[in-house]
Amino acid sequence: MNACHKIVIIEDDLDIREAVRDVLELEGYHVRAYANGREAMDGLQSGDQPCLILLDLMMPVMNGWEFLEARKDLGHTITAIPVFIVSAIGDQAASNPNVRGYVKKPVDIEILLRIVKKHCAMPDLHNVA
Repeated sequence: MNACHKIVIIEDDLDIREAVRDVLELEGYHVRAYANGREAMDGLQSGDQPCLILLDLMMPVMNGWEFLEARKDLGHTITAIPVFIVSAIGDQAASNPNVRGYVKKPVDIEILLRIVKKHCAMPDLHNVA
């Protein structure tokens, strides 16, 4: 398990993005949320090193498939970060070697939290400001 507790969400639907971010932040995780793959690429290039990426597939500007392809150019540090697809069509990505798994929309929060806890350290809630 990675020692960090930072998570990146890449989701174009504002309501879903905010709901998932709110749940994870209530659990004590630090969350960066992006509306598309291009925004996430910019964030990851600026040093945002999460323990997990939650990726939607169907987005404008740069979709999830394009993001998976483009992140290969960012080096091993970024490509080693586990990616879980969060999508209504996520099962199409299950065989992609760049993806660890998927969560089907609508998101089951308990399943999502199990995935997050498996890949990210539990934050120390006593130190959350």
